[in-house]
Amino acid sequence: MATSSATKAGSVRSAPPGLDIFKTPENTMFYSANLYQSLDKSKQEIRLIEISTQTGDDGILECKLLPATLLTDARKQYLALSYCAGDPTDTKEILVNGVRCKIFANLHHALVLARQYWIRSSGEGQLRLWVDQLCINQHDLSERSHQVGFMREIYQSAERTLACLSTPTTSGEGLKWFNDLCDAVTFQEDHRPSQYDRKAELGTEERDEIEGIARESDGLSDTNDDGHENLRQTRIYVGDYLWDNMHVESLWWNRAWICQEFLVSSQVTFMFGNHFVSWEQCWRTMRVFCGIRKDVLVRKKRFLKTLNKSGGHPEYRQLCHILDIFNQRDFNHQVRHVSMALRMKIRWSGTMDIKALLSHSRSCKSSDDRDRVYAMLGLASPGYQIFPDYSQDMTAAQVMIMTTKAIIDKEDSLNILMKAATLVQSRNLDVPSWVVDWSSTEALDIETCF
Repeated sequence: MATSSATKAGSVRSAPPGLDIFKTPENTMFYSANLYQSLDKSKQEIRLIEISTQTGDDGILECKLLPATLLTDARKQYLALSYCAGDPTDTKEILVNGVRCKIFANLHHALVLARQYWIRSSGEGQLRLWVDQLCINQHDLSERSHQVGFMREIYQSAERTLACLSTPTTSGEGLKWFNDLCDAVTFQEDHRPSQYDRKAELGTEERDEIEGIARESDGLSDTNDDGHENLRQTRIYVGDYLWDNMHVESLWWNRAWICQEFLVSSQVTFMFGNHFVSWEQCWRTMRVFCGIRKDVLVRKKRFLKTLNKSGGHPEYRQLCHILDIFNQRDFNHQVRHVSMALRMKIRWSGTMDIKALLSHSRSCKSSDDRDRVYAMLGLASPGYQIFPDYSQDMTAAQVMIMTTKAIIDKEDSLNILMKAATLVQSRNLDVPSWVVDWSSTEALDIETCF
């Protein structure tokens, strides 16, 4: 599932009521071809697309929209795509069953990478994908609600989820560098995800890694040329890799829907530029990497103290400038957000507390505030009787009211009202004072919930 935002001038279809929140590219001609046959909403039916591994003579990517199938029959026979939709006026054309279709430029980029991944991995047979914009009839609000209702099962049933972290304008060098790092770093086999310390952001393994970095940094306190050269290399590493090309900066990490798509997928491969790395390959290194951010990069005074320097040398001033840029661009918040996603994935056991999930959703990006609830439902313990509804009458305010009531009823407790009280002064929606407004980003520290 993707989130979108419109920032450029261009053509976006004039949407009927209820379709004007999650905007998709203007596609009058495509929808008039009537390629979508109604799904049986009493069953878990889905559609898949089949991507041609060859580009047509005119260079246009081609795919087929396959007939509806039961999810149980399609299990492990397709890949699911996870991406950040972006601007609905920034589009590319593809052919779907021979009909021209405008899709998000970011989706086109993700499809091209998915095809490259399939070819490189020597995938047998046809590349079959589940992609929200194409596999759901976006003009049918009832169908959209139906499909979102079992989104967890769709990603859970995929053979693998391809998570596209890049866009057409980003470089892939960051992931190439990171991929090489993952290949170079070895970890003991007994350090499994389930042993991750839930109360400390860094485990013993990461602390050892940080201490090693600190010991190496002590060597930079010398005023000899070697020390200055080491610092220069550190500056290049921080500036060129972390800042310019780093995949952690991808907006994909901020999307509300990635919580579900990422957590429930049995296998995940990250795509960035022309490079690919699986979750299984990179989770340890990525976790350590985010820990380094906390203990080295954003603690300027501590870092300079470790270097035993006042900061007067030009190289040190450059390093401080880079650290200031991190803070100015809220890089610290971004990496903290990635750390949260990693921690949730590592600790994932099947369900999570709905209140913690909803608190986390406040820090996520969503073009539709209803999705701050809907995107978390598939991860929560069952029994709350909250169902996705994208009809015109079901406003974001109504969703917040319904959700607050459902939590009170299910838990037979009024404790949720304390969360409503803490946010009375920072509400985005017109809701009663007893209702929790999860669309408000001015919330309690989400890290205390996990």
